[in-house]
Amino acid sequence: MQILNLFIPGIPKPKQSARFRSVKAGNKTFIKSYQTKAVIEEERSIKMIIKEQLPEDFICHDGPIEVASLKFSFPPVSSLRSAEKKMIQNGLDIPKITKPDLTDNLAKGLFDAMEGIVYTNDSKIFHVRKSLKVMSNTPGIKIKLLLFDSMKGAIQYQHFMKSGSACRPKLLQSEIDQQHK
Repeated sequence: MQILNLFIPGIPKPKQSARFRSVKAGNKTFIKSYQTKAVIEEERSIKMIIKEQLPEDFICHDGPIEVASLKFSFPPVSSLRSAEKKMIQNGLDIPKITKPDLTDNLAKGLFDAMEGIVYTNDSKIFHVRKSLKVMSNTPGIKIKLLLFDSMKGAIQYQHFMKSGSACRPKLLQSEIDQQHK
């Protein structure tokens, strides 16, 4: 198992849905989908930031992946009470309960940007354990990925997490020990 901790600074932006237009070709009309220039540029920017953080010998992963944590941090909104603003100034995160939605477009843009550099396809992600949307002094996206070498390792890890056991499976313990060398 390999652990990746990545941070993408800046205000997280949701990925907009594809746009559609009709295109004529001879006597036929086709519907074509496309992304806006802003969406394409945002994805390129995220890719470049992530590439800079990957280990030099990193190889695009093709096995099971768990997102251990995913945190979208936004700057504070102006409507916050002074006590909440002070909490943020002191380093605490405040839940963000306004748009954009956490579940759809925020993660979609990030997962699409990582495709081809962190993993071969975002379908390899089988679990998102912890996902947050907060207001913070440090806007950005923080993600922790667990890249498993095999399906067996992913299953053992899931079993361990569900059991709550203080005993780690031997395979997992050796993988964790290798990470800390």
